[in-house]
Amino acid sequence: MYGHKWTSSYGEADDGTWLDGLQGLALDEIAIGISACLKSTDEWPPALNQFRNYCRSQAQGLTHNTAAYKVIPKSHRLEKKADTEKAKVGIAA
Repeated sequence: MYGHKWTSSYGEADDGTWLDGLQGLALDEIAIGISACLKSTDEWPPALNQFRNYCRSQAQGLTHNTAAYKVIPKSHRLEKKADTEKAKVGIAA
């Protein structure tokens, strides 16, 4: 999948780093991580922590949601004063 980019990053054989780093992951989680790598547009292989994140976040159904970063129209935003007042009421209760 990554060819020389993998070997230039991690060598010909694992020195134990990846073996240790993958401990605690189920085979289906590792398969999910590999699938995420195949779908990724990154040209270089992921770092170990990034690969673990692929395995875990995808296995738990957590995917990147670009909708979370959409701009909310001003008419839909709460005013700071209203937030302060709601907080005071909540604290007093």
